[in-house]
Amino acid sequence: SVAPTNAPMASVTAPSVPIVTGNQAPAPPKAAMRRYVVVLDCSGSMQERSYPGWDHTKPTKAQGALKMTAATKDRLIHEDVDGRTAVTVVCFGNQVVVGQKNYKPKGLKDFTHWPDMGGTALRDAIIEGLQSAEQNAAPDDTFCVITVTDGQENASRNYTQETFLREIRLRQQT
Repeated sequence: SVAPTNAPMASVTAPSVPIVTGNQAPAPPKAAMRRYVVVLDCSGSMQERSYPGWDHTKPTKAQGALKMTAATKDRLIHEDVDGRTAVTVVCFGNQVVVGQKNYKPKGLKDFTHWPDMGGTALRDAIIEGLQSAEQNAAPDDTFCVITVTDGQENASRNYTQETFLREIRLRQQT
């Protein structure tokens, strides 16, 4: 048994905590998303074998790109442990087609066909893919562009080299 003591008790002051009720409560900060833009070259040259005179039993560049794209999807699924990854997929040739916009990696459709879409509008595809991914994006979201191509720009109508670089620099500053 413990004998009672006449010693004074230590004084403890509770910290001041503001009381917030109703819609006065501040919203928690939104966690930043990782946004990937996968830009796939669907130009006519992707239907060719990798090298002139290559054995026709070997896969085309498009078939090789399909395997690489599937591996990229698998990697993004594996890395999305916190559910904060979104993927936008763009196919391009002479024109740009945004096929899947801001999907979770697990929701991406598998690519089983590589359409032949003519030339290589690479600049248009990258910027239009970024613009699609930026819709509803938060200021802290990060972006990564993954481009699969075998050639060089030859068909963009909306972005010259100068305007393309200006668009990229603008995004790097923010």
